[in-house]
Amino acid sequence: NTVFCVRDSVHFSMDNLPLGNEIHSSYSPDGSQILKVYQIKNTIGTAVRAEIADKNGTRNIYWQTDISDVEYSWFNDRTVIINNIRINSVEGSYDCRRGYSIFSEGSLEGLNNGNPAKG
Repeated sequence: NTVFCVRDSVHFSMDNLPLGNEIHSSYSPDGSQILKVYQIKNTIGTAVRAEIADKNGTRNIYWQTDISDVEYSWFNDRTVIINNIRINSVEGSYDCRRGYSIFSEGSLEGLNNGNPAKG
């Protein structure tokens, strides 16, 4: 929901996102990382959060509001694709409050990726 983005747009930290309920998990091809996907539902709306867990700990790599599920796949041992967004699982992330990936994946402005346009 848009309220998630407006409320959190000032902070941009992915460290304090709502936990949600786990809906998917998948190991990287080499087995060194696990992707876990969580659905958040409340009276404001829905969102999806994804995290990577490895020997160094756990960190959020994906945050998207106004959706309740995702399509995902591992591209290789260090790259995961979530809803057509390629994310480096070691250092990358996608945050809808920014509207783009904060690393080399580039701007998503103007791209629909098969999802309804937000406005």
